[in-house]
Amino acid sequence: MSGVYTKVETETVAHNF
Repeated sequence: MSGVYTKVETETVAHNF
């Protein structure tokens, strides 16, 4: 993921964990 948290990235992290 990038250094800036976006809604898409937040949802992606939620799927990864």
